[in-house]
Amino acid sequence: MQPLPAVAIDWLRKHHAEVLLAYEGDVWQSARDRIRALIYYSIPIAKPLLDQLPALEIIGKRGAGIDTVDLDETRRRGIRISSVAGANASAVAEHAVALLLAATRDLVVRDALVRQGRFG
Repeated sequence: MQPLPAVAIDWLRKHHAEVLLAYEGDVWQSARDRIRALIYYSIPIAKPLLDQLPALEIIGKRGAGIDTVDLDETRRRGIRISSVAGANASAVAEHAVALLLAATRDLVVRDALVRQGRFG
């Protein structure tokens, strides 16, 4: 479970959205016929869940990949999908370069030696 940041919840409420947080219990079950939007991080979005949300219009992914969404089923129902694809591209590239440098310069081994007081 990865909770929605408080700033996001506040923004949604400021814009008159009724926010129901599934990770806080089953209160959303009583409103499932009215739920028009879903924000998720990693749960599977498949037919059994979609069957419980007949008014659903849009799904927002808190991340880049939408591989846990049944795209055929959402397309059939006319449900739009939104994600932040590409938002972390720079960070991923920077991390890849950092790992390449660490691997080619034996950074882990050298770090351990420095921590042991062996600078030579």
